Amino acid sequence: MSQAKTTTREIHPGMRLVREWNGAIHIVQVGEDGVIRWNGKAWNSLSEVARAITGTRWSGPAFFGLKQKKGKAA
Repeated sequence: MSQAKTTTREIHPGMRLVREWNGAIHIVQVGEDGVIRWNGKAWNSLSEVARAITGTRWSGPAFFGLKQKKGKAA
C-alpha cells in the first residue's frame, strides 16, 4: 500500500492561520520577525501550538491545513 504524496506550504512572515477546534477559534500570527504567536505567547513551532490546543501530538502544518495532496491547487 503506497502512502499519499503531500506537499507542505511554508509559513511566511505576516501570515495568519485560523483553526476551529472543539468550538473555539484559534488564531496564530507569524510576525514579521518570523516568530509564531498564539494566545499571547511566542512558540517554536506550529506543532507546539497544535499540541497545546488539542492536548495530543499533531503535525502543526497538518493541523493548520498547510499540508495538501500533491497536484491539488493551493
